[in-house]
Amino acid sequence: MTSTVPFQIIDDDDDEFDWEAAVREIDASCERANNPSSTTTWIYPVNVPLRDYQLAITKTALFTNTLVALPTGLGKTLTAAVVMYNYFRWFPDDLMERYGLGKKCSGKIVFAAPSRPLVMQQIEAWHNIVGTPQEWTIDMTGQVCPTKRACFWKTKRVFFVTPQVLEKDIQSGTCLAKHLVCLVMDEAHRASGNYSYCVAIREVLAIPVQLRISALTATPGSKQPAVQHIIDNLQISALEYRSESDPDVIPYVDDRKIELIEVALG
Repeated sequence: MTSTVPFQIIDDDDDEFDWEAAVREIDASCERANNPSSTTTWIYPVNVPLRDYQLAITKTALFTNTLVALPTGLGKTLTAAVVMYNYFRWFPDDLMERYGLGKKCSGKIVFAAPSRPLVMQQIEAWHNIVGTPQEWTIDMTGQVCPTKRACFWKTKRVFFVTPQVLEKDIQSGTCLAKHLVCLVMDEAHRASGNYSYCVAIREVLAIPVQLRISALTATPGSKQPAVQHIIDNLQISALEYRSESDPDVIPYVDDRKIELIEVALG
């Protein structure tokens, strides 16, 4: 599924109107419209069933720093993968250079998850959903030495890391933070105090960079101040919250049978 930007034609009677520049702009617009990797389009996968709430959340997260709060099993990973994939398309090396974000250096996309098993789970889901070439992707946890990580930051484009690795590599300068274009943080309810998510965000935004942030959680907090704390720490602008009782979610929630088993003390 794509979203397109229509052309705008302006009539100008000024004799000094730069017709050559106008022709060049029209040619460039036509080229962008016919180019599937253009930033005037975005892609949604057709290899998974379409759910309206996931599509709506994705539209928000593509263009706004968003906290996605969904119960477990309702597709937070899919929305994150779609956002990451479109930023992968939107920021190849030529666009990065055009926008002054780095010379001949593609945009970097990072997915952070708080444990090694979660990192491995998410990188597998990424390949199953969007299927980008594996040579562009790497997982990095504390088991990968800093020297190798420094090399990977220069040669890879999509990173699945633990928050601690992200924090350390930003602070050491091995993470090319100025080339980050998309950062996804799983288990975002951990973002308080000096947790690595908070430190990484502060370090990156101090550069500053043009960065899209998506935060994922199944348990944002039971009270408004707790949720606001996450929003403030992660520089979130929009909240996409769904519960199992929301009308657009109910069709995808399995019925549950609860059996109470009493266990004697002792």
